Amino acid sequence: MTSLNRKILATLFVGALAGCGGGGSNNDAGQGVTLTGFNAAPNGICSASQKVTSILMPISGGAEAENPTGEGSVGAFSCFEAQNNLVTQAVRVDRALIRYFVAGASAQPPSTVTAAAAYLAAAQGNTSLPGGGIVTVGGNQPGVQPGSKPQGTLPSGASGGAPRITAGFNVVPSAVSEWISANRGLLPPPPFQMIASVQLSAVTSAGDRIETNELPLNIIVSEDNIF
Repeated sequence: MTSLNRKILATLFVGALAGCGGGGSNNDAGQGVTLTGFNAAPNGICSASQKVTSILMPISGGAEAENPTGEGSVGAFSCFEAQNNLVTQAVRVDRALIRYFVAGASAQPPSTVTAAAAYLAAAQGNTSLPGGGIVTVGGNQPGVQPGSKPQGTLPSGASGGAPRITAGFNVVPSAVSEWISANRGLLPPPPFQMIASVQLSAVTSAGDRIETNELPLNIIVSEDNIF
């Protein structure tokens, strides 16, 4: 093979790699849109100030009354906090991709994709809201900080126009909760720790699909509540 042919093949190879990585899913490990952490949800409303690294879930899952989204029983409800660093584009988060790991288990709970709705305004000129520009959304009943103004064009379940949002989601949906309850023999005896690795997926105002960085949330799976 001649030197010229080698250069042509190398150029085509580099171009093919660039094409594979440029489909809108490249978020540079969350630099454009960042999953910054998780927040508590007292009374089903996300708290912008109360951070959490772990939550509690009975091994049989939660009751319908404990689920502020009203979508049936869930294992665990929590809140995520996301930040849009894009200067010129707004972002709509619409789902969470979740993997689970239990140390010492014979089989792992199934990975899942669950709804996670939040609207993040472009970073430029939207950082003056109280609390650093955070708007909270708890289930289908938004809790908006004083000073922010809901916009009628936002997607359902979102409020305000801040680049940083905390919103509720089912970190352990009913299907995963049911798997855990039905496969207790494959899992350590409660209480045990289950790590939920969460990554958000979103669409920018330019129509690109992007994913955030991935963060872990510890779920302490306890004995069933005994009354």
